[in-house]
Amino acid sequence: MSEKKEYCRIRGYLLAVDSFDERTRMYSVSTADENAFHVLNLEMRDRFWYVGEFSYTEIDCIWVEQDYEVVKIVKGNIIVDKNDFESVRRNLYEFRRYYAIYKGHKYIDIQGYNNKYIYKLGSYNFSSQDDGFIMHSPGFFMKTVITSEIELAYRSTIWCMYKGCKFAVSRGDGSSFIITPYSSEDYSSEFLESLGFIKSAHYHETVSIDELTDLYVINEGTGRFKEINIEPEIIKGIIL
Repeated sequence: MSEKKEYCRIRGYLLAVDSFDERTRMYSVSTADENAFHVLNLEMRDRFWYVGEFSYTEIDCIWVEQDYEVVKIVKGNIIVDKNDFESVRRNLYEFRRYYAIYKGHKYIDIQGYNNKYIYKLGSYNFSSQDDGFIMHSPGFFMKTVITSEIELAYRSTIWCMYKGCKFAVSRGDGSSFIITPYSSEDYSSEFLESLGFIKSAHYHETVSIDELTDLYVINEGTGRFKEINIEPEIIKGIIL
């Protein structure tokens, strides 16, 4: 069993509670969240690590976790109301995303944390709190679960056919998409420019879904699910 850790939430941001001064009644907190750094006027202690001090009255919620589970709520409500925070606007599609199925629901598989013991999952859905997710920043929820509880983990990549050629979809909202060659060797600069592509860091073009003949997502298992065959998702047309 791991040691207990104390956390708090201030204006929608989760922070670790490092210490509490009985004399001043101030909490010393820290986070790696750069948005929290700006919103809460924190100090930079080290690169990508920010600290601050807050009084009890400034903190919305305080709780204690052990082995990734909440074991005690010291102050406030850990579950937030959807009406108190705006939903986060995000791209509906991105070229490469990682997902995991947990308790029958699809969540974002946050890369860089996973190992043979744990998965860190994310969600923009307020209802994920029913599965024990905690808001880490306004409108975004996270939970750490043990690997054995993951029912499936996979990587999704999205592709399209545009004017007879195959391209990767960088991102899109469902009606318009930014498309790009997957490799710089796929097509010549002259050919891409003849199609209307613009070069900044790389060639790209914004197109509407009506201009795409085919749009589809390829899913591939990751981790211990690599050998599992996962059906692709056809958004429009066929898979080529």
